[in-house]
Amino acid sequence: MAIKDFKEDGLMMKKELIKRLFENETPYVVKDGDKYDVYANNLHFTCCYSDEEVEKMADLCLELLEELRRINEAGYTRADLMKAKENAKEEKGSIVEYFAVYESFKNEKIEAITDELAKTARVGGTFYSVIARPVFVSGILSVFGVVIDNFSDENLYFSALFMLIRVAMHMHGEEISD
Repeated sequence: MAIKDFKEDGLMMKKELIKRLFENETPYVVKDGDKYDVYANNLHFTCCYSDEEVEKMADLCLELLEELRRINEAGYTRADLMKAKENAKEEKGSIVEYFAVYESFKNEKIEAITDELAKTARVGGTFYSVIARPVFVSGILSVFGVVIDNFSDENLYFSALFMLIRVAMHMHGEEISD
């Protein structure tokens, strides 16, 4: 089934994700009260959020994913993303590379959603600018790189939403060294 109706399909996916998070139905996020033990790619961290904060993050991540879908549908393709990465190759592996690629597709709505996610995660100032935002931007790039040109794949869309939520939770997380 294609993701055609943001209101219906996206909200059903968000509801399922929230259920899995709150009821410890996934090994990637283990909840104990307000504390979460989270794995997101190479990140392992703990964080504390209320149920309402996690639900708001999920809503915002769904909105962000839908905005990425709209950007893709408006003509920004995997080829454009690869070209942006190629243009940023001199900065490979640095934060400058991530932001150069991000700049190739971001818009005011994405910035507003990202800023609201930071407020929800209770981060701001220098910490947000230097630490939390760059990690979140790299998460957006990772998700967009996987789902671009494939937004109609329901399983991929669900996984992308789940990853965005976990990376958003990382904004106010404490790293755990394994």
